[in-house]
Amino acid sequence: MNKPIEIQYPRTLLLENTVRVRAEIDDPAHIHEAATSLNRFIRAQGAVPRGPLVQVLQVDHENGRNPPSTELMRQASAPIDGDGERFRFSPAVEVSGCVLATFRGDAAHMQVAYGKLAVFSYENGVPLAGTYYIVLVEQEGTALSADIFAVTREEL
Repeated sequence: MNKPIEIQYPRTLLLENTVRVRAEIDDPAHIHEAATSLNRFIRAQGAVPRGPLVQVLQVDHENGRNPPSTELMRQASAPIDGDGERFRFSPAVEVSGCVLATFRGDAAHMQVAYGKLAVFSYENGVPLAGTYYIVLVEQEGTALSADIFAVTREEL
């Protein structure tokens, strides 16, 4: 059964007490390791991880020569006083004017959501900046629910 990918624009992503860690995307095991270390760091600081895991993916749309980079983000139940060696804390992350794609389906088909974001961008004259915030709402096996916030940029 096909599941529709809903598009909404403009949308704002707002996160509080957010901790970030850089992650290598070449292997799913590296993503899992980064997510686990992120949760451990938050707990070690006396807080509790809150809300879904958020992956920040940056893609070079201009020339496509640079490989994508990624960070993982997680909200904490309380502010964290200091950053770790690998971790950065932000009291608030607000990204407005995004195009939101709501994806529900097999993880292997998630690239279709990026295609739909690109088509929406093209058809509506809303240029994308190449940064995507993927909020992993739910995952069971290969089935997942994700909200993908595509950052927009001003026309040059």
